[in-house]
Amino acid sequence: MKKSINGEIVNVSKELVKLSNNLITQMMLGIKYSSSKERGKEVYFLIREVTEISGQFNVSDIFGFLRNLDLQGFLKKSTDIRSRYHILHERIIKEREEVRSKANSEGGNKMVKDFLDILLDASKNMNSEKARKEIDSFVGRNVRLVDESDLPYLQSIFKEVFCLHAPASMIAGESTQDFIIGGCSIPVKTRLFVNVWSINRNPKYWKNQLEFQPERFIIPEGVDGKSDQY
Repeated sequence: MKKSINGEIVNVSKELVKLSNNLITQMMLGIKYSSSKERGKEVYFLIREVTEISGQFNVSDIFGFLRNLDLQGFLKKSTDIRSRYHILHERIIKEREEVRSKANSEGGNKMVKDFLDILLDASKNMNSEKARKEIDSFVGRNVRLVDESDLPYLQSIFKEVFCLHAPASMIAGESTQDFIIGGCSIPVKTRLFVNVWSINRNPKYWKNQLEFQPERFIIPEGVDGKSDQY
């Protein structure tokens, strides 16, 4: 409104990116990057570069054998963007660890925790290192690439996360034939909605359904059937 009164141009796309950026960083990191000109500009341009490169036509996506030639320079550019993202992430984490360390030295950490704090707490929790030990124990004695089947506990973590926080709480589909379910007759071509959120939290099928228990997806060797954690 101020720009309108002053007769100035408003770059709507830039302001929307700034708004969404602030919302995300406020939830994840507890700060608004628009308040930091230098850091905000860095994040803004990184996002713009990712958006631009992901929306462009890449010949290598169709003709895979051309990938190593990198005819359009996408591989080089995406590698550079990823590298700068990693540097930015490392800087953010380092800054947060310094703030946490200072707060602890001053008589206890009384900060309001955001998502980054939760992740840092988890990384330092000595009682939640099963997946890390599994990866270290396997990588430490093998030189080949790690396959998903090599890390059953890590797989169970992903399953438990998706069970508690499914990407979509409802999924839709259409019946391909007449059938009966739960005493209800469903005719062909009926639009159906499945409540994934409810199914994943139904105490009839899950023990301690609201607790994070990856072990429920691990079936002991030599045992047929499902885990007793279901």
